[in-house]
Amino acid sequence: MTRLGCLWKFPSFRKHSVLEVRPIPKTAFLHIPKTAGTTFHHLLLNCFPGGKSLTNAERGSNANVDPRDFDFVSGHFSYAYLVEKGLEEFRILTVLREPVSRALSHFYFLRQDSLLELVERKSEGYDATELTFTREVMAKVRENELLEFLRKEPYLAAVTLGDVQTRLLDGIPGKCSDLVPAHLESALRHLRSCFFVGITERMDESIALLCQKMGWPIMHSPKALNRTRDKPGKDQQGIWEELSEINQFDQILYKEAIRLFDVAKMANGKGYFPIPDASGFTPLQPMLGDGWQIREKAEGEWVCWTGPEKHAWLELSTTLRATAIMVLMFRQAIHPDVLAQLKLSINGTILFPQRIKDAGQLGLELTIPGKLMQQANGRLRLGIEAPTFRVSDLYPDSPDQRKLGIALSGIDLKKRGFFRNISYLKEGFTALKGVRANQG
Repeated sequence: MTRLGCLWKFPSFRKHSVLEVRPIPKTAFLHIPKTAGTTFHHLLLNCFPGGKSLTNAERGSNANVDPRDFDFVSGHFSYAYLVEKGLEEFRILTVLREPVSRALSHFYFLRQDSLLELVERKSEGYDATELTFTREVMAKVRENELLEFLRKEPYLAAVTLGDVQTRLLDGIPGKCSDLVPAHLESALRHLRSCFFVGITERMDESIALLCQKMGWPIMHSPKALNRTRDKPGKDQQGIWEELSEINQFDQILYKEAIRLFDVAKMANGKGYFPIPDASGFTPLQPMLGDGWQIREKAEGEWVCWTGPEKHAWLELSTTLRATAIMVLMFRQAIHPDVLAQLKLSINGTILFPQRIKDAGQLGLELTIPGKLMQQANGRLRLGIEAPTFRVSDLYPDSPDQRKLGIALSGIDLKKRGFFRNISYLKEGFTALKGVRANQG
């Protein structure tokens, strides 16, 4: 990650070798544009091991990458990509949105200056033909208001705003403007084969159902990301009707998505997913919890910042049932006040940490009472409360607009007795250092 300047920085800690667990279920996210997919993607990325996720899989820069080597694959690809790459056995996730609302959001998203800058800045990742087409569409939507675009550019309107959800779920090759019922039937068949289908308008329910089906602790919907603003309302004459006309197949597909969603909710099935062990944990492993930024690498080490809110939690597993010692390792704090106001809890019980030092290193040690460990029944929810600060407010030259608190780099948990003397601490920290080569 880009260095943030002279932060309140702690020495780096590293963990024991990653515990072997049952395999992570391989998962693919078919991200349909303007369905709140970026919000879902933010949540999904942290729930799979670091370094085992392939994002923007459809980009030309990933043409020679085999997605089957990853645990999590995501992108604005169509179902045809899944078939072509042999990913049909993955858990396929997608999210659908009311078609006219999706089309409105898509049009005004294409008009944004920030998107134009992004396309130009990252053009090397796009197929040349697709890039040329994207630039043409963006030029036309910037020249015309929506109703003018629909009437003056019927072909571009049809392939960018019309039945997009059907197109992607069917896997239609090229820029076909005239869809037929066979395309819809194929899209419906693929939709029904998905492991999870979410609904944009039911975001909180969708996040809860996703967590249930994946076998994760129930996490909350993160703040909406990549939201399009300045959209017209339903009352703008002519627009709603014309968008409805070119989204007839998507209307049918959306109704089926709602039916599948309601059936899945009633089924109430709980999926399987390995919960990381608290012993020897680093953010290389799945970050199952709320209140975290997307994990990143800092000088070869995986870290995860708290933020943007001050409350964060992380779900961990353990086989211990007796009084235990948890050591938390932090790489950086964004501001000295973060550590001064830091509060920690286990399963809702506030615990008061001790600072531990050895050879100039710093960590926080929690003693978890035996009764609390027994009541936990193998699950520990680590709570972290710390203030957050916007990076660009503290460092005006930084382009980083995130609100950050403290960067977690590792956790270790042992039965009490292992940490009785400083010699064990010295051996433990030496072992934690040895994992850097395994975190790549």
